[in-house]
Formats: sequence, structure tokens, C-alpha cells
Amino acid sequence: MHKLVTAFSLTFLILFLTACVGGGKPVPDPSITSFTSSAATITAGSSVDLTAIFTDGAGVIDNTVGGVTTNVAISVTPASTTTYTLTITNTAGVAITETLTVTVVPAPTITSFVASAATITSGSSVDLTAIFTDGAGVIDNTVGGVTTNVAISVTPASTTTYTLTITNTAGTAVTSTVTVTVVPPPTIT
Repeated sequence: MHKLVTAFSLTFLILFLTACVGGGKPVPDPSITSFTSSAATITAGSSVDLTAIFTDGAGVIDNTVGGVTTNVAISVTPASTTTYTLTITNTAGVAITETLTVTVVPAPTITSFVASAATITSGSSVDLTAIFTDGAGVIDNTVGGVTTNVAISVTPASTTTYTLTITNTAGTAVTSTVTVTVVPPPTIT
């Protein structure tokens, strides 16, 4: 009988303490609805906003970002491709995490964009040569895509300004222009 009373008393004591501590309500587990960046890929030197939506805990992002508030964007400027980890921890110490990666690419550059001749006679062709890095190259006026340091022949009907555009994978673009002057052929009178 004594053991039965002791077991009953111990069970009652545990239930009583559970009810008293925290009002008998369990601490809810933390939850992450989303963890996003305003761009997955950025050009070096650019910033991106990180936004975390979470409940039932305090939020922290690593890589020197620090504490965050749910659904409030925070701007970061990573120097290189970086994976950020969001940690949400509730008052009971239960933590959950989610990660995202921001890819950093170099800015596109144009070293040169030249025509083999600045002035040509009507009906003649001229070579356009672009030297560039860290992006895809396109020349307007129906020329199209170009490869760095590979000449492309054009035959403008009249004086034409060509624009070279180099765009990297983050969508950052740089441009350069060259003008080819077209003159009529000489005539004998």
C-alpha cells in the first residue's frame, strides 16, 4: 500500500509541477514558412535582400547578419558566393534551420570594340571585333551574338553606329559603341 501511495503521490507531484510551470501549456515548436533572397545571382559589389518568415521563435542568420524579424527584409552584400543559414529557436531551446545560397558573379567588362576601318565605300564590308569577359556579347543592327576576339563581317548600307552589349548571368550589362562611316564610291565625270 505504501508503494502505491508513493507512486500516486509522485505522479500527482509531476502533474502539479507541469501545470504550474508555464501554465501547463507546452512551448510551440518554431516554424519557418519561407527564407528567400530578392535575387539568386548578383554581380560583385551589389546587394540583395534576405527575407525570413517564421513563427514561435527568435531568428538569426549567420555570416555576420545577426538577428532578424519575421517578414522584414535585411540587405547583405556578399563578396563571393555565400550560403546563409537561418536559425529559429523557441524559448525551450528547440531550433530549426533553413539555408539559401546567393551566387556572386563578376561584372562584365569590355576591353575593346573596334572596326577594321572607320570609313568604307558603299557596298564594302568591315570587320567588327569585340574583346570582353564575364558575359555574353550581342551587337545590335541585326548582327546578333558574338564571341570575344572573333571578328564578324558587316556590310552597312549607310553610316551606322553599332552597340555591343555584354550581359552577365545576374543581368548586369555594359555597352560600347563603334561607328562605321559609309561614303559613296568615287565617280568619274
